[in-house]
Amino acid sequence: AFTGIMLTVEKEDDRIDEATGVYNRSALRADIANYLRLNTHLYLLCVRVTNSDVLKRIAGAGASDAMLRDVSAYLKGIHPVFDIYRPQSATFFLVLPERIMSGAFFSGCFRGIPYSPGEQD
Repeated sequence: AFTGIMLTVEKEDDRIDEATGVYNRSALRADIANYLRLNTHLYLLCVRVTNSDVLKRIAGAGASDAMLRDVSAYLKGIHPVFDIYRPQSATFFLVLPERIMSGAFFSGCFRGIPYSPGEQD
């Protein structure tokens, strides 16, 4: 019985990005495949940190890693029901299942989150 539990824990550890504590690229691929197979409706929100490579060159890898940890902590704080993935160095995805994205819930989650449009790539 404990062997099965240990294998499950190890498999979950393979899905976590060690630097930020959110799910990694392989977890995103597997979960999206499951959502598609089950015909689950969802929203994907992409958060991309621009100029992270410049920060890494100027301040070093430690500062860049700290910034990514701060971003992941901020995203985790929006609402615990959202799954957060980091498929690339400075890119995060929030998976927002449609079943929980109804009116009051949705507007309550994102109220007060500052947004300032930056330069387009």
